[in-house]
Amino acid sequence: VCDPRGKDKGLRGILKVAASLRKKKIDSVVDLQNNRYSHVLSKFVMAPLRYGYDNKKFSFLLNRRVPFDRAPIDPVHHQFRILAMLGIEPTNLQLELWPSCEDERYAQELLSSQWIAEKQTIVGINARASLRWQTKNWPRQSLIKLCEELARRDIRVVITGTDEDIAFANELIHSIKGAKPINACGKTNVNQLASLIKHCRVYVSTDSAPLHIATAMHTPVVALFGPTDPHRHMPQTEKSVVMHARVPCAPCYKPACSHARCMRAIAPEDVLTAIEKLLA
Repeated sequence: VCDPRGKDKGLRGILKVAASLRKKKIDSVVDLQNNRYSHVLSKFVMAPLRYGYDNKKFSFLLNRRVPFDRAPIDPVHHQFRILAMLGIEPTNLQLELWPSCEDERYAQELLSSQWIAEKQTIVGINARASLRWQTKNWPRQSLIKLCEELARRDIRVVITGTDEDIAFANELIHSIKGAKPINACGKTNVNQLASLIKHCRVYVSTDSAPLHIATAMHTPVVALFGPTDPHRHMPQTEKSVVMHARVPCAPCYKPACSHARCMRAIAPEDVLTAIEKLLA
């Protein structure tokens, strides 16, 4: 595992990781990250074959490149354009995860501890995107209103997130009238989260990792997009509703913004309608 924003940050971090990988005498690097850091790391690994996109982000360090396609395509097709250079073609475009029986048992116990009835309708909500992408977050007041409306329909809400989201979720829950959603933030690893999302009839998320986890578990999703393009980042799934406000400045791909007009333009009433459509 390489942590380019933490312990493996900067050139010193790249050199340390590359030195470790060189000892393994790697033949090929398939770079699905395709940023400056990953391209430099690919080069320093000294693998004879280095595959990735020709995207001007130090991509000259790769020796097997596919032209960057500016036309928006979904993330799975995007990665398979690289894999096609190795003769690998897609047979199934659906994302998949395989949680263990222990992960499933953990999710069931977590729900049971919160007095979830056996036939209770559960809707999951991803609290926030990563701290780096504040522009992806749906406004707090919109989340509150959605949770209150779901409670009026006897729908139990589970709020998911990381350790960094615990305080935010607690404040959110204390602000909600007439309901008390389950705060599952910081209580799951990736596979436990996948099992928990599997129990949700619908999952609501911004453009972030839990959205992809939900589609991998075949849970119907309401996807909220603002600063990023759903045509590029929405994984293919049979049951989904994509909410994407049409504002002139979107998609901007800016991690910070003074007005967040795109996310504020997604109305809680519209998200509620989308949830009801998927429940039906």
